[in-house]
Order: sequence, then structure tokens, then C-alpha cells
Amino acid sequence: MSVIRGSYSATYDGLNIGNTEIGFRHTYSYRGRNINFDAVGETPVDVIFSGMNMNVSFVAQEYDAAAINELRWPFNVNIGETSPAGLSLWQAAKPLLLTGCNTATDPQTILFPKAILAPDYDLDIDYSHKERPLPMQLVIFPVSFESDGSVYYDTPSYPQGCTNVVYFIETYW
Repeated sequence: MSVIRGSYSATYDGLNIGNTEIGFRHTYSYRGRNINFDAVGETPVDVIFSGMNMNVSFVAQEYDAAAINELRWPFNVNIGETSPAGLSLWQAAKPLLLTGCNTATDPQTILFPKAILAPDYDLDIDYSHKERPLPMQLVIFPVSFESDGSVYYDTPSYPQGCTNVVYFIETYW
């Protein structure tokens, strides 16, 4: 057993995110529906899994990095312009790939096939005389599990009923 540490570089849709302030945070929580029996009052006797919420957050330090415009404005190629209401964020989401910077970093890579700026996240851009850090939070969407053993998910497909889904894929040294 050992302490695992190490930095990651990252790309979004193949574009470099640049340096980050404190790395990347991967958070998730799952939802459940309590099963109660009258015989034990309101004590749950089981919980049925009913979904998951997942995010990746970071503070970009290089405002002019290649991926920043696409990350901060995923709605249209023209900054400040949006698509009509009804845009599918799943369809607009792009792959986020974290790559370990040395062999002490485990996992070596973490691929999130579908990531996009999280809804209801207040993006706060400081247009002042100071450096321009950009705190970001991305929502991670599930994709259909690829049973061919592929770890690349080059063309992820929308989740279908009665099949497993994938949120992220890790590879190790």
C-alpha cells in the first residue's frame, strides 16, 4: 500500500485545457428509492438504485488555452450566441480526457466520454487587472456500454433501456 499522488494534464474535445490551479475534482452521488415495510415502521429495509449525478471541477489558470472557449461557452461557436431552447446537452457534450503526468499517478488516464458545462453552475469570470482564473464545473453524462472491450468510446451512443451505462473509463500503468 502506498500514497497515490500526481498531476494530470487534460484535453476537452481534443483541445488542451492548460494548467489548473489545484488539479481536478471528480465528484458523484447516487440516488436511491427507499423500500419500507410496515412491520419496521419508517426504517428502510432496502434501497433501490435509481440513478447517479457526476461532475468534474477544476480552476483553469490559462484563460487563452485552446479548450477554454469551448468549455465556457458550449452552446455555439460564436461566444455570446446561443442555440434555441431545447438544445440537447448530451449531444453537445464532448470527451474530457485526464492523463497522468508520471508513472506515480494512478490511474494513468481517466476518460469521461460526455462532459459539458454543468447546468445551473454560475461561471464567474474576473475581468480585472489580476490573473484570470476560471473555476469550472462539468456535468458527466452516461453513455451506452461498449461490449467490444473498447476503452476509447470514439463514438459514444445514447443510453438505451435495459443496458449498462458508462460514466468514465480508467486505465492503469
